[in-house]
Amino acid sequence: MLPNTFGPPIAEKLDERASKIAEGLAAAERGKSDFEQAEKKVAELLVEGRTQVTEMVNNAEKRAAQIVEEAKSQAASEAARIAAQAKADVEQEVNRAREALREQVAALVT
Repeated sequence: MLPNTFGPPIAEKLDERASKIAEGLAAAERGKSDFEQAEKKVAELLVEGRTQVTEMVNNAEKRAAQIVEEAKSQAASEAARIAAQAKADVEQEVNRAREALREQVAALVT
């Protein structure tokens, strides 16, 4: 056995060591908990980010389809306008040709 004089200092050192070990274990547990919370937050942020990206892609696709439809509509309107103008031009030419023909016929009759 150890003499009584060594007992209290050794017991004190053992208690200090046990306290430090307990503090270290508690700190490790807190670190593990913090790490798990951080992992959970990262997973949530990834899900949120993916959701936002999917939403942005869907919105972009909708906008692209809308732009295409607007362009088609404008092209159809422009084609109709050009066709109407061409028809009016043709009618004007026909009327001019008829008038010229009338004038020629009138000149021949007289």
